[in-house]
Amino acid sequence: MARFPGGGTPDAMRELRAQAPAGVVFRGALDGTALRRVYQQATLAVFTPHAEEFGLAPLEAMACGRPVICSSSPLKGIAAEPGLHLLRADSAEEWAAAVGRYWD
Repeated sequence: MARFPGGGTPDAMRELRAQAPAGVVFRGALDGTALRRVYQQATLAVFTPHAEEFGLAPLEAMACGRPVICSSSPLKGIAAEPGLHLLRADSAEEWAAAVGRYWD
């Protein structure tokens, strides 16, 4: 899988990006067209606590037919039910279990 550069990424995300296994892509700021293209190519969309500033991004990923794993922060103001519309993960154990459902 190709790795795409992204802008506006916090230092913690840059560090995670450097340690990511093959096939894991961390994205920064993208315009709407590029974002839809990324979602359509993705296996899974993951929104960490840093994604709170992305607004409706989890809904956009779901609209592109992608499974979504999201921390509680980006879910504020979104009427999506964890366990039904997406998976919510806040602890390390929840993240591992949620990603493990989709990642072979």
